Amino acid sequence: MRRLLVPAAGLALVISGCGSDPGEPVLATVAGDPITLAEFRSFAERIPEGMKEGETPYERDRQLLESLVDRELLLKAALDTGVESDPEVQDDLEQFEHRYLRKLHYREYIARRVTITPEEVEAHHRATGRHRALRLGAIMLHEAAEADSIHALLKAGADFKALARKHSVHEPTAPKGGDFGTYLVRDQMPPQAGKVAADLAVGAFTEPLRETLRRVGRFHAIYMVLDEVPSPLSVSETIVVEEVALRKRDERMREYLDSLRSVYPVRVRGATVRLAAERVSEAEETGPDLSDSESGEVIATYGDREVTLGRFFEMARQAKAKGVEEADSLAIAQLLDDQILSELFIQAEIEAAGLREDAGLRKAVGLKRQELLVTALRRREVTSHVRASDEEARRFYDENPDQFTRPEYTSVVEIVVASDTMAMRLRQELEEGADAEMLAAEHTLRPGAAHHNGRLNVSIFTQSFFPVLAEKVSEVEVGGVGGPFEVAMGHSVFKVLEREAYKDPYNEESKRRARAYVRIAKSQRGYSEYVRGLREEYPVQIFEDRLRRIEG
Repeated sequence: MRRLLVPAAGLALVISGCGSDPGEPVLATVAGDPITLAEFRSFAERIPEGMKEGETPYERDRQLLESLVDRELLLKAALDTGVESDPEVQDDLEQFEHRYLRKLHYREYIARRVTITPEEVEAHHRATGRHRALRLGAIMLHEAAEADSIHALLKAGADFKALARKHSVHEPTAPKGGDFGTYLVRDQMPPQAGKVAADLAVGAFTEPLRETLRRVGRFHAIYMVLDEVPSPLSVSETIVVEEVALRKRDERMREYLDSLRSVYPVRVRGATVRLAAERVSEAEETGPDLSDSESGEVIATYGDREVTLGRFFEMARQAKAKGVEEADSLAIAQLLDDQILSELFIQAEIEAAGLREDAGLRKAVGLKRQELLVTALRRREVTSHVRASDEEARRFYDENPDQFTRPEYTSVVEIVVASDTMAMRLRQELEEGADAEMLAAEHTLRPGAAHHNGRLNVSIFTQSFFPVLAEKVSEVEVGGVGGPFEVAMGHSVFKVLEREAYKDPYNEESKRRARAYVRIAKSQRGYSEYVRGLREEYPVQIFEDRLRRIEG
């Protein structure tokens, strides 16, 4: 029977016997330590249903118990081999606790004290141009000089679509005069188009913009707004609300930090700031070299607390602060004021509020510790020994083409009509070979779709705008007909015209990916073998009769 080996990262682990009720049924022992029914059930609850295997409840429980036993073996091996003293494990655990405390503090003192009104959401929806869905055209070019030349022709009145057909390097849109073929709000557009074109009027075009898209790569794009239709708030509401909330939370945080300056009055010691700047100027890649006495020098006080030079540099390192790289007293003082002291204010408030005693924090830190131990053990005993040769990478690339083939887009003709009966009739006509574009031009109710005979390109850029259609399209082969299914405006049927896929060439990037796949496969096999070997080192006993009684 194949056991479920749960990946180390991201799953909570259980240490058997810790705080367990002595009256709890024991389902197994690992090196004499019990695994109780309560611990088993806690572990099982954390495993997604899709990862539980077995045709009967007992078989699923048996595999889960085997997986829990494997976890106990790994934790014992990690503790016995001294993994816990690994500086990386200790640092990661400290950082996890710090982040968790910051989240607790942020939730209580910032997020929960911000309210958002419907009027603010609607105003932001319009202010950011998301009340418009635009059909874009694009002329995409490799050379900046050519883009400037085309832009000059457009300013002189040249026809955008004619120039796109002749010069654009984007194969899906160039034959259609650069027309993307669908309506997009700014968040669904290519990155630079979303920043610039979304604010333009119909018929206006952009300056040449540096853009990046799959297959074409980096290029210069000139976008034109070909048409627009209204876009309801519901299309972008999640993003709009998030942006309003983020802005108001940032405002609340600034006000909160300003208020703390009166609680923790600051005094900066200029002599220590100058010393810090001197040590930065002398430092190499390893960072400033401080003597013990220098490390204890006080660089600032806040209220009745002090921050030493050693702590300043350590906090700057953890925050990856850029200012500490500059051998300049002003830069050091600014970093101290803008980042370090603000962080210390919050840490002081966290301590004052007693957040370290939060039960959720203590549980999360305990589970994270276990996860880090197993991850470090796997890295030390398995992953660090895995290698992948150029020959193995090339063989994987050749034998697994699906791993390197990406869907580009699916071209469909969609027809939206008011009634299910009409949609069924149109589906029958499509299946009998009727011209899909002619039917769409005559019948579709989709706003703007009649302009291009119902033709849409469904891709990663457009699927969020037509989520139901995108899901249905993925289930239909080229030449096939789908629907009818219900949409906001009525009932939709469609025909899939073409689907283009692209296989990455064997270059440095695909070689890197192939090598990674090989290493992952080897690591998984090595990990399984290592866990099996632990059963020879630590005795395991499973009480089958007690496990069977769970279902009874």
